[in-house]
Amino acid sequence: MTYTVSEDGKQLTKVNGIAISAPNQGDIVIIKKHTDKSALEAAIKNADDLIAATSVGKNVGQASKKSIDDFKAARDTAAQVKDSTPDYVDYSDRTVYDKLQKTLDDAKAALDAATEVFKEAIVSDVDYATEKVGEYETAAQAFFNSIRKKIRI
Repeated sequence: MTYTVSEDGKQLTKVNGIAISAPNQGDIVIIKKHTDKSALEAAIKNADDLIAATSVGKNVGQASKKSIDDFKAARDTAAQVKDSTPDYVDYSDRTVYDKLQKTLDDAKAALDAATEVFKEAIVSDVDYATEKVGEYETAAQAFFNSIRKKIRI
């Protein structure tokens, strides 16, 4: 019989969902604990939403193709970690469980960091305005330089 242990370690639940306080006498007990993928799953969903809302370009709300591709790669790496980590882990060796849970937590932290980098790469109102002002200043300077040449100032 295979059981999972609750977060507090006090309740066992058969894999088929029946909760019990202790296994039946004579049962061979394999205790497994559910790995917590919820935070990583939420981070992946947020990344998917952000990717879907961002197109390639230089206008407000857009980002470069490289930024989008890099963020997609970080999202895919996180998803691969989530998919390759088992849902239940033998809890008799706590270090194995802790190592797998740390792998999930590290993948979430890496995706969170990539998300912040990507958000910085998305063109904001200020970025767009600054770029346009620079373009207008360059165009104005070129215009005045051409006038100076014509009137030889």
